[in-house]
Amino acid sequence: MSVSDSLTAINRRRTIIARPLGIQEGVNFDKVEQKLVTPALRRLGITDAFTVAMGEHQSVPMAFFQQFLAAQLIVADISVHNPTLLHHLQIRESLQGRLAFLLCAKVSRKTAELLPHDCFVYDDTDPGASVDKLVIALYRKAASLSSDHLKFILLADCQAAVPVEFRQLVEHAMVAKQIGDLEFLASEIKGTQWENESMRLIGCAELALKSTLSKRVLLYINQTNMRTGPPAKYIAPGKANIVVQQIRTAINEELKLWGGIAFAIAGAESGEDIIFHEACISLGVPTTLYLPLPKEKFLASIKATGADWIERINHLEKELPSRVLADSEAPPPWLQSNSDYSIWHRGHYWMLHNALTNGGENLTLITSTNGDIKGSDSGNAELIEQASLYGAKIVIVDADEAFSIHNKNYRRYSSL
Repeated sequence: MSVSDSLTAINRRRTIIARPLGIQEGVNFDKVEQKLVTPALRRLGITDAFTVAMGEHQSVPMAFFQQFLAAQLIVADISVHNPTLLHHLQIRESLQGRLAFLLCAKVSRKTAELLPHDCFVYDDTDPGASVDKLVIALYRKAASLSSDHLKFILLADCQAAVPVEFRQLVEHAMVAKQIGDLEFLASEIKGTQWENESMRLIGCAELALKSTLSKRVLLYINQTNMRTGPPAKYIAPGKANIVVQQIRTAINEELKLWGGIAFAIAGAESGEDIIFHEACISLGVPTTLYLPLPKEKFLASIKATGADWIERINHLEKELPSRVLADSEAPPPWLQSNSDYSIWHRGHYWMLHNALTNGGENLTLITSTNGDIKGSDSGNAELIEQASLYGAKIVIVDADEAFSIHNKNYRRYSSL
């Protein structure tokens, strides 16, 4: 986890400056804060801080105690010995991922024998002269925040009034390191009453999941009927070899490109998807089955397409890693007002956002046609256009002669 991520996490919660009040033992602590501590914090982008000024032996005021414990970072000046403050700091050490940065005036003698080895010592006669050194020391303290602690902080800080099911999906995506799922959920929550807090929750999770891959990703999109389910067209009897040849050619062309292929994604509708997965296997491309529903429910929705395709799906499901989007076709709470957004819509956009994990410029979307079917039978033109806006490369498999199109209003989609 980068230091910048740690600083972002720190800045999400108010930082507390705990210091002696006014002038004590010849040190002007107001001046130290103004000339040294505040400038250093601002140099690191930490702008939300407040001060708790205490006299000798004075404890943290009760009004601030809870915030004192919850603050991500405490900058504590221990030039004036305050055992109560030190005790509070020890309590904080038992909390996961809390940071305490200690500093002390150079002229102080009272606490010299008690100073920890990492206490920052400054010249109280010219506190501003130590700003650069304090910035470096604070930076190193931020770097000590472990990846596990940072993830805990980010999610704990983002628990908001969003649907429990949505929050669980975000947490599951984070644990499973599925950046694409987070992007997919972000696309679905827009326009709902939970949008602001949900986007904040997703943003927190994404901070802990930075993708560093640069290889290409292949996504195959079939012509599923977005409203009622698969398919909008079938492979005509005896024409499968045409599709096999076209899909294998498309994959081979991508394999020739620099960097190779990280992975491939496709659904499991009979016909094109199955041929795509089988071609990936034979060409050595890692591929994953994306099922909108659990296997048995999904197979029931496509049983009319023939026993041969069902058998091949069962074989692939045993051989390949697979993922399932939802337990049923019923929409989740944040989508119940959108009756046009079916599980089949969700499935395709779920795959798209997962395929965009490495960036749109590294995505190749392959489809059997750049056509659209009027009357919302397909709806893939919109998805293809969105992928192209992300910078994806669109590859059209020209195999229309292999298909029996179930709508006379089929037309070419020519804006790509």
